[in-house]
Amino acid sequence: MSHQAALSLLLPFVFACGSMDGPGATHPMDPMNPDPVKTTQVSLSLGPVTVQPGAEVTQCYTGHFTNTLPMDVVQIDSQLFSTHHVIFYREDPTATDAPVHECQALNINPFGQSQKAPLFIGETEKATLKLPAGVAYEFAAGAPYTLEVHFINASTKPIDGTATVTLTLAPTSAQITKADMLFYATIRALSSPGLPPHETTILPPSFHQPPAGINVFGLTSHQHRIGSDFTIAKSAGKDDPGQMLFENKDWQHPPLLRFPDDKLLTFDPQKGEGLKWQCSYNNTNDFTVKFGQSAFTNEMCILWAYYYPAQGFDVYFE
Repeated sequence: MSHQAALSLLLPFVFACGSMDGPGATHPMDPMNPDPVKTTQVSLSLGPVTVQPGAEVTQCYTGHFTNTLPMDVVQIDSQLFSTHHVIFYREDPTATDAPVHECQALNINPFGQSQKAPLFIGETEKATLKLPAGVAYEFAAGAPYTLEVHFINASTKPIDGTATVTLTLAPTSAQITKADMLFYATIRALSSPGLPPHETTILPPSFHQPPAGINVFGLTSHQHRIGSDFTIAKSAGKDDPGQMLFENKDWQHPPLLRFPDDKLLTFDPQKGEGLKWQCSYNNTNDFTVKFGQSAFTNEMCILWAYYYPAQGFDVYFE
C-alpha cells in the first residue's frame, strides 16, 4: 500500500497538538556552566489529569528546552499511572509553545513538510530506553519538543493519571552518532473489513525493508484492548518464516526488546531482509472493530523500533 493511499486512512486520526513547558521541567544545563563534565537530566511531566470511569483522554503540550548548547540524550525513562502511553516528540523548528490541551493520540503526519516525529514511546508503568554507547538523540540549543499522554480509566472509580519522562544527557563534549525511529503499521486490513464481532481474527502478515545499513537496538509492539498476539520476525518477505524476534500476548504491557550492544539487529539488503509482523485479535464486542485511536472501541497493529545511524523517521503503512 502506498504512503499516499495509507494517508487517506490515517488522516482522520492525525491532528496537530501542542503545549507549554511541562510542570516539573528542569533546565537541561546550567547557563553558568554550559559544558558540564557530569551527565545531567531533564524531567518533563503532565498531570495529574482526572479521568472518569470508562473514559479516555489524550493531552499534549509543546515547550522549548533552555539549553544554550546542543545536547545529546543518551537515555529516556518514563513512569506512568493510569496511562495507555506517553510519547516524547522532537518538534519542527518552527513550533511555538502551547498550553496543555486535549489532542489526538499518535500525532504523526510523515507525508508533510514538518520535522515533528516521535523519539520515544513508553507503554508500561516504568520503561527505560538506554541508547548504545556513543549513540544519542541530538537537540539544538533551545529546541522545541512535545509531550503527549493518552490517559485511560478502565476502573469503576475516577483516577488521577500522570506521566513523567526523564531525559539523561551526555556531556556536551561527547562524540555521538545520531539515532532515530522506525514506525510500521498495518492499517488497511484493520480498516476494511475490520474485526468481526465475537470472532478471533489473525491479520495477514505485513513486511517492510528498513533503510540500508542501520542497527536496530530496540523493538516493541502496540495494540489495543482486544489484541491477543503480536509477533515480529526478521525475514525476507511475507511468506518467509524468518527468525522470530518478538512475541507479545499482553496488549497493556508490551515489553521493549533491547538488543545487546554487541548483537544489534541488522539487515542484509542483498537478501531482501526486513521486518515481518502479524497481529491477532479476539473481538468479544457486539460490533465490528476497526483501526482507530480509542483503546476501548478501536484497534491498532503497530511496531516501532529505535535505530542508528539516523536516516530520518522511517514510516511505512500497509
